[in-house]
Order: sequence, then structure tokens, then C-alpha cells
Amino acid sequence: MLDRLEAVKVAMLSDGDGSAALQSLARMAAEQRQGDPDPGLQDVLDHIETRAAVELAKARVRRVA
Repeated sequence: MLDRLEAVKVAMLSDGDGSAALQSLARMAAEQRQGDPDPGLQDVLDHIETRAAVELAKARVRRVA
């Protein structure tokens, strides 16, 4: 997961779209959710998925504008 977070960071800082990295990160968070019942981890994964969705929506708005 840390590798995916790093890929998102690099894509965002290099003025790239980052959509592929964000989608990959969201998928990984969803997969991790299924395998671990720890409520603290679930909360972190919720935040990751939410942030990825927000950033993907912002990228779509920028492409349309």
C-alpha cells in the first residue's frame, strides 16, 4: 500500500493526472478491507478510499473544464 501511496504522491507532484494511481490505491484499499476486521484499519481504509474518490472527482472536473 505504501508503494501505491508513493505513486500517487509522485503523480500529483509532477502535475500528472494521477487517476490511474488513485484508482489502483482505491482498489487496494477495498481489497485490504475484506481481509482484516480491525476497526482502526477499517477507519484508515475508509479515509483512503474517500480521499481517492475526492481526488478522482477533482481530476474529472479539471478535464471537463
